[in-house]
Amino acid sequence: MANPNPPVSFKLYCKACVYMKALFSISVDQYGSRFIQQKLETATTEEKNMVFEEVFPQALTLITDVFGNYVIQKFFEHGMASQRREMASVLFGHVLTLSLQMYSCQLIQKIYRSESRNAHMCSSVIC
Repeated sequence: MANPNPPVSFKLYCKACVYMKALFSISVDQYGSRFIQQKLETATTEEKNMVFEEVFPQALTLITDVFGNYVIQKFFEHGMASQRREMASVLFGHVLTLSLQMYSCQLIQKIYRSESRNAHMCSSVIC
């Protein structure tokens, strides 16, 4: 028997979400956030770009969200260097405030811990 719900490619999913301007809403949903996190681990450059372009303008809001902060963390882990730099630029000037916030402090800690991988980015964000 054929699967009535065949798997949808992440690329097609991203295109639909971008068209509907829904990636932000999906990122702050528990299951949507998990889905995006999982897909970012194996996403192509094109797919990462589609997601990034949609979530980047809302990065500070996502960073402080209970589920959205994990999507931003995945960009620091699996995003392209240019995406990590852009995300880091959003943090500049907000590190103290974000460090004191319940959910965003996880991202600040993760960046600090990964200093060897992102030494330049970490020093530019924290200093």
